[in-house]
Amino acid sequence: AEGTLTFVNETLCRVLGAAREQLVGRPVADFIPEMPRSETVADLPVPEMPRYETVAGLPVSERATLPTPGASGLIRKPDGSCRWYRWTARRIITAEGRSEFQAVGIDLTERRQAEADRAALERKMQDTQRLEALGVLAGGVAHDFNNLLAGLLGHAELAAHLLPDGHPAREH
Repeated sequence: AEGTLTFVNETLCRVLGAAREQLVGRPVADFIPEMPRSETVADLPVPEMPRYETVAGLPVSERATLPTPGASGLIRKPDGSCRWYRWTARRIITAEGRSEFQAVGIDLTERRQAEADRAALERKMQDTQRLEALGVLAGGVAHDFNNLLAGLLGHAELAAHLLPDGHPAREH
């Protein structure tokens, strides 16, 4: 409840590159540079409330809350790099009456990168479509302007034939 790790599984040890003994007893804030923000991820299932008799070998009472909707945030790895995780947590009361939180994380880094790549591709496509539309518009304007010039040039040519030789306007 104070934000100190009391148990970590092998997956978290692997993600953080540290042994269980190095992690237990440390504050969660050491690994989470920014507090997670609430986020709904529609296609990730909200886990059903499992029944635990023990967690990390300690007896757990039946008093436990339902999982939270989820929050996402960064987790800092020992090499300084960060990965996006979605966390679902619930409060449990141990048999000794201690209040603890059980959290499960899902790595969203590749999903977020794919979303960012998709958004960049969409922006490029929109830019291409805008340039194409601008080209069509410019072509239409050029065509209309050419039609106007054709009329002007035709009338200027007719006017030039009506002017006598040596007239000063004939040169223009």
